[in-house]
Amino acid sequence: MIVYVKEKQKKYFENPVLKYLPVFAVIMSAFMIFSMPGDKICAGVGNATDYCYQRDVVIRYTGSGTITNQAIRIPTDSNSLINNGYVGSNVWEILGIQGSLSNSINILAQDITSSTSGWWYQIPSISAGNTVTLRLYMQNPEQQRDQGILFTGNDSMSVSHAPILNITNNLDIGLDLMILDGDKGTATSTLINHYDSASTQGYKWELIPIPGSDNLVMRTVIDNSACDVVIASSDFNEADQYRFKFNTPNIIVEKNGSVLNTCNTGLASITGVSEPLTVGTNLSHTVIRNINLLDTNTLVGRWIFEPSAMTETSALDPIYQGTATDHSVNNLDLTYTFNRPQTDYVVENVSRIVEVGSSTIIPLPDGTINVIGVSPFGGSISTPVPGETTGVFYDIVTKNLITGSGGIDAPSGMVMTILLGGLGMFFAIFVFMKTTFIPLSLFVAGIPLAFGAINGWVAFWIPIFFALLVVLSWFALRGADSY
Repeated sequence: MIVYVKEKQKKYFENPVLKYLPVFAVIMSAFMIFSMPGDKICAGVGNATDYCYQRDVVIRYTGSGTITNQAIRIPTDSNSLINNGYVGSNVWEILGIQGSLSNSINILAQDITSSTSGWWYQIPSISAGNTVTLRLYMQNPEQQRDQGILFTGNDSMSVSHAPILNITNNLDIGLDLMILDGDKGTATSTLINHYDSASTQGYKWELIPIPGSDNLVMRTVIDNSACDVVIASSDFNEADQYRFKFNTPNIIVEKNGSVLNTCNTGLASITGVSEPLTVGTNLSHTVIRNINLLDTNTLVGRWIFEPSAMTETSALDPIYQGTATDHSVNNLDLTYTFNRPQTDYVVENVSRIVEVGSSTIIPLPDGTINVIGVSPFGGSISTPVPGETTGVFYDIVTKNLITGSGGIDAPSGMVMTILLGGLGMFFAIFVFMKTTFIPLSLFVAGIPLAFGAINGWVAFWIPIFFALLVVLSWFALRGADSY
């Protein structure tokens, strides 16, 4: 039998086609991996598995009572997230949740080229002494949701007066708005304001609580003329597009393209003022995502609050300040001021980033007695240890495959498992053809995967699986030899 196998090996290596077949197979496998279209990874945005990575942030509230729709600032290495392929260069492919995907939260990313940026996470609700876990899902090209500003009641934005803001006719303001559940208080809050209250001139857009009701009055004002619509509480918690237009002499209020109300003001034009343009004064439980200000279809100002347009300039608790870039040609950048004391929040844990699905393994209870010491595999054999970002192999292979501009649009663990697994099988073929000893071949096949696991690129259970195969195959051969 051994002579027969040896003869087959000799014929194998003498055949020029079969001799290089393993090399050809590995090259074709690599070609197919690199040719995979990126959008095959993500089928949508409705499932956790549509995202590649996740990070959990655990917050404890040490204040009093119960708070709703407040924001906590989490220091974030935005630059590293981009460079390591966890998010795209524009940081659009993110989703924040609390509990489940049906309970999304607003996350305000900013300073995306900084290693010390402060991202704001919405806390939907938390009571004194309790904790809440906020999860950030990352890397889904189909998640193109515009981020917005969560107004918490003590925030405001403004831009100094400019003559171009005095729109006398054909005013058109578009607003992407989400009003959330929560006590709005009794004070009138500002959506958009370019108005002189002393002379009752200019234009403004407000939300006014209705006593004894959860509903709100949305009031649009031109000089001393107002036009009201009621926003029912049943319309809260949904993203809507509102428009406030003034076409002499009418105020027109629209929602998602449908007219809610038209009011004849009897005015020929809007009186110009010298006041700054303000956004969000006294506004709470509300997210504004986009603002478009037009004069006769000409863009005057456009603020979309995307991550690359948000810059924090001062962070001295409780006051946080920064700018939101104007995307029109007029450079009317908004300056924001957030009055958000952070002293009542304790960040108990910011988890390392793991691939989605890897945290579904149920861990042993915290009280389990440790009888083997510190695990060399990190917290769980189902997830990689923190990935190595130095060394020759990382510089030549890993960085280019995962984080480079031509990197594969797929979870890094999958890419490295296919690559190192294919390399291991390539070695195993030649070891088997030389020795015909299966356990040794399987051992060689697992070496590249073990190298990847040690460097944090592959989950540890994969080389452990190969180790079990080596042992089982050895026992199988021993059993066969006994017959």
